[in-house]
Amino acid sequence: MPQNRLKTYALSGGEDLVTPDLEMPDGMTRLAFNMEQNYNTGYTRINGYRPVLAAALPGGGPIRGIFIFDNVIYIFRDDAEVSPTKCQLWLIQPDTYRIGSEADGDAPEAWGLNILDVAGSATEQTIIKDVADADILLEPGGFYEFTLHNFKASARGGTGAYLGVWDSSTKYVIGQQVTYPDAGPLYVALQDNKNKQPDTQTSHWSVKDDSISVDYGSHNISGNSGNIYGVDGKNPAFEFDGTTLKQIDSSYTPNVPHHIEANGNRLALGFREGEVAMSAVGDPFNFDPVFGAGSIGTTDWLTAMMAGPDGVMYIFCKDKTYLYKGMGGPLEESQLVKHNKNVGAYPYTAKMLAGHGLFYDTWGLTELEVTEVYGDVITNSISTNIQQALVGTQPNVADTYSDKAQYRIWFKDQTSAIGASAATSTCLIVTLIQGEKMGITHARYPLDVYSMCIDEYRADSWNLSGNVDIHLVGTYDGYLYQMDVGNSFYDPGIVGTELEKQIAYTSYITLPYNSLGSPHKVKKFKKMMVNIESEGFCDLDYAVDFSFGARYQPKETGTDQLDPTGGRWNISNWSGFYWGVGITNYLEGYINGHAENLAVTITNTSRTEYPYTLKDISYVYEFLRVEH
Repeated sequence: MPQNRLKTYALSGGEDLVTPDLEMPDGMTRLAFNMEQNYNTGYTRINGYRPVLAAALPGGGPIRGIFIFDNVIYIFRDDAEVSPTKCQLWLIQPDTYRIGSEADGDAPEAWGLNILDVAGSATEQTIIKDVADADILLEPGGFYEFTLHNFKASARGGTGAYLGVWDSSTKYVIGQQVTYPDAGPLYVALQDNKNKQPDTQTSHWSVKDDSISVDYGSHNISGNSGNIYGVDGKNPAFEFDGTTLKQIDSSYTPNVPHHIEANGNRLALGFREGEVAMSAVGDPFNFDPVFGAGSIGTTDWLTAMMAGPDGVMYIFCKDKTYLYKGMGGPLEESQLVKHNKNVGAYPYTAKMLAGHGLFYDTWGLTELEVTEVYGDVITNSISTNIQQALVGTQPNVADTYSDKAQYRIWFKDQTSAIGASAATSTCLIVTLIQGEKMGITHARYPLDVYSMCIDEYRADSWNLSGNVDIHLVGTYDGYLYQMDVGNSFYDPGIVGTELEKQIAYTSYITLPYNSLGSPHKVKKFKKMMVNIESEGFCDLDYAVDFSFGARYQPKETGTDQLDPTGGRWNISNWSGFYWGVGITNYLEGYINGHAENLAVTITNTSRTEYPYTLKDISYVYEFLRVEH
């Protein structure tokens, strides 16, 4: 008598477009489109996105840079698309959204959607100073890169004074260093200490920095310990303290670095020709060799810099990778080591994810993995199995998403014109699974992405609680979007209400053909069960192919509906799953196929349903015969 058998596979590992089906590791997908690998296990449908402002930002051309500082969003954009005269810095006050509900009188189709309630605004920041403290306009046409670092209170020790003997009449500002005349060590003045004197008994600044606020009830710390430093390849590097953008004299001609990093308590400025200028320790404005500043040169075009573990800075060129060791000590004792003469990095793609150095090269997505040897790394290519999904694309920019343990890199679709209304961008989502391996999926958005930022932000008006990472992207046509919010995409070109501009999107996973460990045995497949987590109602379609899609084996589709109150399954309706709220459910799909193997596709299209996570899949079957 035939015996029912059961096999269960955890769904985890990411996409693989290359490995033969029957050789693929259990749980990996052939495609995971508009899905992301969960950092525990399973595949989760991506959230949607919404505009930060209801209209394009002031000015013309793309959004050239985005950063968040002290809980405020700032963007750079030229004043015109054609013949711009300056690049403007704008402070962004986001639109206020609320959740649509029946209680607020919203139509049923709006319930659960983010409805625009109060329009936001953009305010131009005009306090921009050149290296001589004179008012200045920023040259247009740059692409901005930023780093956040604390030079305020990190310089300790030493014997010389950068500013001479301390004078009680001096009013110090952030980042300036003074020497207490009797004790000798360096101290750094804080912003609210401008008129304070050092405590002569304890030889330190006695007033705390009140710009850092601690909420002892929830243990949240708001504010930034340092300042923003940035470059754009068109203007000198700058420091931004929340009020004034002050340019930095690197002593180089032309003084227009393209890349920036802070490491070893020095500010490093990278010039396209291959030169890296490093400030004096603890002083981002001092590039005088007399005080320990200096520079190093590479033999290729510079494309990126990244601070790594063990005090090492990675320096990337067009076709080479260097390790710079000992940056925090005397530069004459530091060491520049060529790590790889065949692997470089595309600009603006190098980021650190939990100790993993990730960047995009002509070989694909590459990892610098730390070895047991102090300060040493090895190079691994990690995108070989999904490279086909990136054909015809060009990497734009990348960042890391700590809340989700992810590295995200955006690619421009080369098949559409820059700035075209129908342009799309692909986002490669790399998730560190339980701190061990990486799972890669991809998403495609109807956006022409130019710049991005992922940083910590807290704003009750955005329905956020606590400090969370938010993901912002800027487009060629001047829109600023917040990603990973809501359950719909957004099309500003639609003439209508904010609700009508929110559009549905499709997500799906396609599993490889699976023989359940017996490739030559014909099996009668009876049922599949999918373990799913969802915050609300969800409706999925599924399709099952048999025997590598053989024509004599028709595709099976089906529907099982789960009553949210706990009712039984039925088979009177076909083509989708349906289940309800906030719990993990095993859903049953009745299938009827006689084959050696099967492949399953699970898909969803919606603009209202919450993201769901597919955790594992089980098959109920029985053996029939051996196929000769």
